Amino acid sequence: MQNDFLEQLQFDPAQSDPWKVGYEVCRDKWITYFKEKKLPRGEKDINDFINELREIEDPAANELEISYHEYIKKLKHRVHIGIDQSKRLWTNNRLGNFIDDLMETAKNANDPNKHESKDRYYFIHLRDWHDPSHQDEREELNNYGYHCIKGSHGAEFIKPLSDYVQKHPYDTFTQVINSNSLSSFTETKLDFIMDSIIKNHNSSTEKATIGVFGVVTNVKLKLLTFELKVVHNFKQVYLCEDLSAAFCQHGQDEGIEYMRYNLGVNILKENSFRETFKVKK
Repeated sequence: MQNDFLEQLQFDPAQSDPWKVGYEVCRDKWITYFKEKKLPRGEKDINDFINELREIEDPAANELEISYHEYIKKLKHRVHIGIDQSKRLWTNNRLGNFIDDLMETAKNANDPNKHESKDRYYFIHLRDWHDPSHQDEREELNNYGYHCIKGSHGAEFIKPLSDYVQKHPYDTFTQVINSNSLSSFTETKLDFIMDSIIKNHNSSTEKATIGVFGVVTNVKLKLLTFELKVVHNFKQVYLCEDLSAAFCQHGQDEGIEYMRYNLGVNILKENSFRETFKVKK
């Protein structure tokens, strides 16, 4: 839920380049182009890449509103979700409203002065947090370009999540996990935190109910739910497909299908997700 993935970017279709190419074409060309050059270093690297990209014709170009190369020029990486996915999450501030409602629900449920609620909420915010000087992180950065560099604007949480985390940094039910790889568990404290929560409430992996949403559906979320379900044996894992996104619709569909049919993750629409976790509008 960080700026490099989800920030609302302003593009004017009327002013955009009439030549268009989608995410998947950009991705394949990026991997080939930067394989030997390693990390893109600056404006010239990106411009040279885009010039070579222009030689490719994308069969789906007529269906594109914004060419993905405009994201590349602006961000110098390829991790931001596509325009169609962004609109789906941000039209009428859908994602922002849900985050506000979720935080308010948790605040009330976790209030020690309100004993009528038996529900308890814990938020674990998984944050990409990269350091280019670490050799172990180079492969991912070579693949996607510099993104979510620790301390940078791109690594910050999107609003309104960033405002909440800043105002409530020491809430016992809010945890931020910095991850420097595609795995949310490798070299993090995620397993320890989840184990502590379960033990503190005399619960178990069979009873705990886990809700997942965010990005990227067919990458980080797919791997996260695999680790939750298969590696750590959590039984009740729910993913909100309306509040999750991939780089393109094909990736979104692929990720949802894999989690539903291969992992047995409960895939819900927003209203059903709200009902399951008692999140009121």
